[in-house]
Amino acid sequence: MAVVPGIPAEASEGFPALAGSEWTDIVREAFSRLPNLTPAGEPGSITGDAALDDRIWEIAFARGYEMRPTPASGLVVQDGHSMQEATADAWESLQAAAAAAGHDIVIHSAHRSVATQKAIFNADLDGSSDAAINDTLDFHAPPGASRHHTGYALDIKAAGGTIGGFEDTGAYEWISADNYQNAMLHGFVPSYPPDAPNQGPLPEPWEFVYVGLEVILDSDELLFYRNDGTFKYYNVNEDASLGSLITSGGGYSKSWSSITALDLDDVDNQDELLFYRDDGVFKFYDIASDGALGSPMLEGDGYSGGWSIITAVDLDGDHQDELLFYRSSDGTFKYYAVNPDGSLGSPIKSGSGYSTGWTAIEAVELDGGGDELLFYRTDGTFKFYAVSGDASLGSPILEGDGYTPGWSSITALDLDGGGHDELLFYKDDGTFKYYDVTAGGSLGSPIRSGVGYSQGWSVVAGIDLD
Repeated sequence: MAVVPGIPAEASEGFPALAGSEWTDIVREAFSRLPNLTPAGEPGSITGDAALDDRIWEIAFARGYEMRPTPASGLVVQDGHSMQEATADAWESLQAAAAAAGHDIVIHSAHRSVATQKAIFNADLDGSSDAAINDTLDFHAPPGASRHHTGYALDIKAAGGTIGGFEDTGAYEWISADNYQNAMLHGFVPSYPPDAPNQGPLPEPWEFVYVGLEVILDSDELLFYRNDGTFKYYNVNEDASLGSLITSGGGYSKSWSSITALDLDDVDNQDELLFYRDDGVFKFYDIASDGALGSPMLEGDGYSGGWSIITAVDLDGDHQDELLFYRSSDGTFKYYAVNPDGSLGSPIKSGSGYSTGWTAIEAVELDGGGDELLFYRTDGTFKFYAVSGDASLGSPILEGDGYTPGWSSITALDLDGGGHDELLFYKDDGTFKYYDVTAGGSLGSPIRSGVGYSQGWSVVAGIDLD
């Protein structure tokens, strides 16, 4: 089994400052996205006494316990414990990091079946009173409601110690420092931290759940759109495989020539969407984490017609996007600052000196500062430029004619939330390739490629929904 290294410590700057119920929310989100899980079942028999079971479930749900999914197929064995493969890989990485910091941590327990949980619960239940039920629920989930059922939860301890004493060890001080930064660098979050309300049991300093870096770091999602109004939103995994379908339908307006995701306010770390048609009609929408659109924030028909490309680009690294409008036929371009309500200010820079014929211009985060710009033609010509805060371009970072011809779209998206974009190349016939990109603009080997995407998408956009 390959050890998956944690991300560099500096990437923790992108971690959300989770607190309170947000810990519960991130675990719930992860269980909706992580692979090899079947949907949670219904509450079942616990003691064999139907009335008592009903009361146990009533109290458990009031305390915040939830039914949990279970593995869809086989688990792996790591250090003598069964768990999901992703959990095992991340655990090896976390354990190695702890050892490098001088701490020896081991697994106390991992996956637990519903039947095992039932036996544990009944062994601890002493009576049928509410007090007896609550005493048991302080430490044990009802069968079907344990996070251990998923294979993504681990109870850990210092070598030679106990789980009850873990909180008083240097290992716990290390793993919990800076809001659990060392755990999150390897994809783990505390399962039941002390500040989370209504979470089921009492706080459990020893239990951690693997949720994945893409959930912690808020990686991008993908929007696919056709001119007939069909659309699909997907979660995307760190290995560039498509995860769960977030939402889909056929109800978007037809014939939008571009859909641009941009962050207008740098407040909620969530993108808005600009829809544009060649006749100058436009609409700005706020978009919910489930892909639902509300009423337009701003709409009209006053944009210039005929723009070939509209690209959101962060010119100055302030995490608030500006807009680049480009016309392929004559090389005309305009850069605008955009207000939080979607209105445009005066142009930052405009002219007609860009080369003609570019079919894609994509803002790419190569190095953790402001965006760079990738220009691409369907003949395979490309140029990467650094772009300054005043929208001026310097000499190309990298240029050539060696890209594959015929890509209909190139999309930058952050697969792992690490603040560094990858590139998705897509052709109308369903061919796709995902590449990592170096700070110098060069492409490595494909992360993932194939011919299995649906054909005919006119827009493929990376978007941060959550």
